[in-house]
Amino acid sequence: MSNQPDITLQQCEPSPTNADSKKDRKCFVCNKKFGLGKKYQCFMCQNYVCIRHSMKRRNEEKNSKSYICDVCDIEQMREEIKAEILQELNKLNENIKLAKDSYEKTEASRVKEATKVSKLEEEVLAIEKKQKAKEEEILLQLNEELNKGEKARESVDAIKKELEELYMSEQKINEKCSINEVKNEETKSDILKIKEKKNELLAQVEHLSGNLKGSLPLDQVLPHLCESCKKRVSVDGKSLTKDSEKKHDDSSLLSND
Repeated sequence: MSNQPDITLQQCEPSPTNADSKKDRKCFVCNKKFGLGKKYQCFMCQNYVCIRHSMKRRNEEKNSKSYICDVCDIEQMREEIKAEILQELNKLNENIKLAKDSYEKTEASRVKEATKVSKLEEEVLAIEKKQKAKEEEILLQLNEELNKGEKARESVDAIKKELEELYMSEQKINEKCSINEVKNEETKSDILKIKEKKNELLAQVEHLSGNLKGSLPLDQVLPHLCESCKKRVSVDGKSLTKDSEKKHDDSSLLSND
């Protein structure tokens, strides 16, 4: 603490030009007499100080160094620090100004982008609304188509059922037709057999008629003949009676069938 000067810069006034001044006999800083010790004059305040309080050197001019007292040195350091602080403050203010400008530009850009985003959101909402309306319309159409499809499916099922019934009816009809065809074939076969038998009987009747002409009188033979045989028996190529002719024509029609 003893090394620190006890005087402020306001008290550090330039010494008079008279070298024999009482102030010049003592150290301006510690107020001790110089005695035989060497004294140094501060180039700033022109006061004399002892060697203990003149350890610093300052550049008074280019390429030259001068003694300076501790009080002036501290004050000069303060001024330098103050200048540096002011310089840093100026730089800081400039940086703040640049940052403010950048912030304002960024904020303006942000507001612009926010406006664009807001417009895009409104457009998206409008598109979503339209899309939702279209989806609802499509759903309604789809439901209608599904209902139509269901009705068409029911109609197809009904038609299938009718077709199955028709198919069953057709099968039954085919079966009946087959049975009828079989019966027709059997009937045709029976007719053929009857025709053959009839032809055989007619042949026998003709044979017997020929034999009877030469052996027995017709009056004796006729009572013993059946109506069918009587139709075939004739005298000189003529029928026996009108009734026999009519029956003969009917039998000829049956023979032709």
